[in-house]
Amino acid sequence: MEYKLQCKQNRKFRKSILDHRRKKYLRKRKRVCEVNAPENSNSICYRIASAGTSTTIQYHEEQLNLGLPEYMCQYCGALFWYAERIAKYRNGKKPIFSMCCQEGKITLELLHPPPQFLANLLQYKGSQESVNFRKNIRTYNSMFAFTSIGAKVDNEVNKKPGPYVFKISGQNYHRMGSLLPTNGQRPKFAQLYIYDIENEIDNRMRAFNSSDEIKNINRNIVRSLLEMFDCVNEIVKAFRMVRDRFRIDDYLPISLRLIGDRAENRPQYNPPSCSEIAGLIVGDLGVADRHRDIVVEHKTDGLKCISELHPSFMAMQYPILFPYGEDGFRIEERIDYIRRNQSDLRVELYKGIKDAIVAGDVDGDAFIPEQKAEDRPDIVSRVFKMKLEALMADIKNGTYFGKIVAEFQKRGLPHVHILVWLHANHKFPSSSEINSIISAEIPNKNIDRIRYETVSKFMIHGPCGLANSKAPCMAKGWCSKHFPKEFRTETLMDENGFAIYRRRDDGRYVTKNGINLDNRFVVPHNLRLIVKYQAHINVEWCNKTRLIKYLFKYVNKGPDRTRAVIEDNWLPGDVRSVRQFKEVDEIKKYLDCRYLSAYESVWRLFQFDIHCRDPTVERLTVHMPLMHNIVYHGSQDLSDVLCRYNIEKTMFTEWMAANRMYDDARELTYEEFPTKWVWHQDSKVWTRRKKGNRIGRVIYVRPNSGELYFLRMLLNKVKGPRYYHEIKTINGIVYETFRAACDALGLLGDDLEWRSALEEASHWSSPFNLRQLFVTLVMYCEVGDPKKLWDDYWELMSDDILYRLEEMLGIRNLKMPRQDLQNYVLFELELLFNKNSSSLSQFKLPVPSKILPEDMDNRLLREETEYDVDALRLEHSKLFSGLNEEQLTIYCAVVSSVYENKGGIFFVYGHGGTGKTYLWQTKIARLRSKGKIVLAVASSGIASLLLPGGRTAHSRFKIPIKLDDFSTCEIKKGTQLARLIQSTSLIIWDEAPMNHRNCFEALDRSLRDILCTEETIPENVFGGKTVVLGGHFRQILPVIVGGKRQDIVNASITKSYRETRGSSEHKPVQNKPISGLPEQACSGRLGGTCACAAARNGCGGEVKSERSPQLATEARRLAAVEQPSRHG
Repeated sequence: MEYKLQCKQNRKFRKSILDHRRKKYLRKRKRVCEVNAPENSNSICYRIASAGTSTTIQYHEEQLNLGLPEYMCQYCGALFWYAERIAKYRNGKKPIFSMCCQEGKITLELLHPPPQFLANLLQYKGSQESVNFRKNIRTYNSMFAFTSIGAKVDNEVNKKPGPYVFKISGQNYHRMGSLLPTNGQRPKFAQLYIYDIENEIDNRMRAFNSSDEIKNINRNIVRSLLEMFDCVNEIVKAFRMVRDRFRIDDYLPISLRLIGDRAENRPQYNPPSCSEIAGLIVGDLGVADRHRDIVVEHKTDGLKCISELHPSFMAMQYPILFPYGEDGFRIEERIDYIRRNQSDLRVELYKGIKDAIVAGDVDGDAFIPEQKAEDRPDIVSRVFKMKLEALMADIKNGTYFGKIVAEFQKRGLPHVHILVWLHANHKFPSSSEINSIISAEIPNKNIDRIRYETVSKFMIHGPCGLANSKAPCMAKGWCSKHFPKEFRTETLMDENGFAIYRRRDDGRYVTKNGINLDNRFVVPHNLRLIVKYQAHINVEWCNKTRLIKYLFKYVNKGPDRTRAVIEDNWLPGDVRSVRQFKEVDEIKKYLDCRYLSAYESVWRLFQFDIHCRDPTVERLTVHMPLMHNIVYHGSQDLSDVLCRYNIEKTMFTEWMAANRMYDDARELTYEEFPTKWVWHQDSKVWTRRKKGNRIGRVIYVRPNSGELYFLRMLLNKVKGPRYYHEIKTINGIVYETFRAACDALGLLGDDLEWRSALEEASHWSSPFNLRQLFVTLVMYCEVGDPKKLWDDYWELMSDDILYRLEEMLGIRNLKMPRQDLQNYVLFELELLFNKNSSSLSQFKLPVPSKILPEDMDNRLLREETEYDVDALRLEHSKLFSGLNEEQLTIYCAVVSSVYENKGGIFFVYGHGGTGKTYLWQTKIARLRSKGKIVLAVASSGIASLLLPGGRTAHSRFKIPIKLDDFSTCEIKKGTQLARLIQSTSLIIWDEAPMNHRNCFEALDRSLRDILCTEETIPENVFGGKTVVLGGHFRQILPVIVGGKRQDIVNASITKSYRETRGSSEHKPVQNKPISGLPEQACSGRLGGTCACAAARNGCGGEVKSERSPQLATEARRLAAVEQPSRHG
């Protein structure tokens, strides 16, 4: 009773204030209506809500004008537009609104007015200081914030035209340091309230590294804000209290404890006292609730995260919004809400509603002149919602495109994607009919002035390309939206269903940023729509299944980032991608992929629809007798579960029950039933439909599901069955199985059922899923003629291939011969069959006519196979002639190991100048010229630059920075890097002694894991790959911080378990003096020591260096060997 009385008194008090403000607002609005529109254009409400004046032009198109908000919530007094009322089908004089307070269910305390100085700064018609403050308000807020913010900020969004948007992604963190900065560090954030306060203003301004930010900051504003916070902000007072303690010469180390629990009898939005906020802890911390409290230590390294559940969380990050240090919220509020609303919990409470919805501050002054769109995301979102509803009403009424049968929309603020199906009688197959609803040209400026200005303002792309290479749409040197288009005298439809619109070279252009843009830069649109709504509305035509599936993929791709839990380098359509899924934290992945701006945050707070369909689709379940699913708790007794009321009833069984009770119900198939009947899940009963529209879709059943699949086929044909046996009754004959009934109806034979399965799935399934379905049908469903099924449906399974290649290679309008495209699909199918221990040939299906470059969409592989083979062949010929005896010995041993797939470790020992790099270059040129892959790495970045295509070992193999005896490289099976390593023939590692032995052991473990197959030996050194290590031990050995001599020796590669198992000894062999050789032959080395010790598959040995006829013969044989150009 006391609570209700308090709420009633609050409402009366608010109403008296709101009545006064409403009268003031209406007087202002009357004056606004009496003057011309251009003089009112400063009002943010006027500029956003009205699309222009309600002027009828030559083509009888009225520009939409929503006017100003004239209606008030009867519970809290918030202002609304009439179009925002609930129950829009009612036209009452007293409309009801629920967006603000949920029809009186939410009561918030009135906000305290800001301090006078801050109020003056927030005025839109204030002084120059006010203009400076509002322009740099985020910088001023950061100057006085106690905590830092950590988030990924999307700066790309502001490169596009439109209002400024602050957009972040991922988990949003707030961190706080210690009370005092560590030695040598500048004070930041909360430390600025305690440390070196004599220079506090300078310290705050120096906290920003950007000179531009410092230049825009007004020192007087900083000083005045500092004085204001010292006087009114209780959190500031708590930190000043710590400052006073540090002024004492002899003080003990102290900590500041920001208390999480507040006094329960204090009103929520009243500023807490300093004693409620903080307490000092002298000496040891002792007992404290570290989860709920914030304990700021005396002096520590690093930052600590602040719990978002702390009452002071918001006030510490946003002191400008909470100048008194008010509590943002308390977690006990939810319990209090549940206690008061136990009888009705269907209404969700808006958390932080006061931050986003203008509920308490509802007078006419809320709509302030000079405001910009970015200042009021709430108004922008609300007006966008009203315009969207008006647009959908126009589309549904057939005003612009004719009669429609369904629509689909996906909201991705600040825009919306809409897919519309037109009625068969209202489709436009001819070019002239498409031109009547979609235009891609600039109107005549002299005849259609309004249309010309609208197209110029909203529907011109660019400038981009050569005129503006830094445009947001530019990617890899060309426009990602494929502008400019080509001139075309007539509209055409290409083979994939894409419309190529008419764009005549008529000399019309629009000047944008000083550049003339003609019809090639016009975004397709409907002229009547963009004139009415004064907005960018891109209208495209599609009339083929494959295009609709492509559009659905785009429509469903989500707000800005996908939330699919798939590795970044996942290859769509490749069966091996199944192995590339990562085990991830799904919540973290969701947060990492979610991008939120102010507009989307407000949209969600208002609980506007993110996704909707019209008409609604009813998913119809189907099951065999007594084979439906039930849900129960694991601890429940099964006998109790079976005794539940209506547990035996399902949507499917009750459909047959309705057929038994009502004769008119028997005139409908199962799929047609929801159009006339409504399913009530709570009572499990079908009732007659009185209003609304809904269509049914029977859930998909896989073809290998046996009788259930044939039951589903019959449901599309049989009307009004009352029992299961009536479904399989054909012409009075009750068949024993559903399959037999399908056969009697002519649904089987000549693989009709499998054709039907592929045909149905092709309308909504991706090509990759279609290929999987084809493999399932052929392997498990007794397909009579797999070859004919392939011939009829292979094109549907190829829709994604060209698209993937275009995206991967960055090639526009990529063309592939029909035979090559078919060959690619066969290769994809072969991979799927192989996964199931089968093959295409086993079912007498065509096999790929040639070995496809299955990894052509692997960027890493493409980088290693794009070398100029002819140039490498010439380079090798030159380098090979310059090898000395020792180099030739090593060359022959390594190349033989590669060609004979022997694998093993080779260590080439020699100090600087002995020709190791020359040897590397010769072997690399030889193998790469034959189409083989060589991975050249080095221990340092400088050394890697001397190797053709070289990289550091840590970068190439993802070797962890922190290593131990059990570490592995961060390479997962099935990734692009793993597939690159599988295709690699040779690994060269220069300056190897500089690396810790754990680096080699980690790579060894990873390669054995990646390359392990049934044919390989698990204990093969480096998985059986040929690995050449080079260097000498007179250079820098592994660096061990603070280590002694024995520690450094123990970290050396010579102490690796692989070296001890793989090689019994390493003996250098001296080079003999060089004489009698031509100058060209001497260019490859500078003399010295060079040796090679080999270890293959665990058997050690050394390569002798004596020149022999056999060695010369081996060198000639290797030089003459011709291998296929394919890598491997």
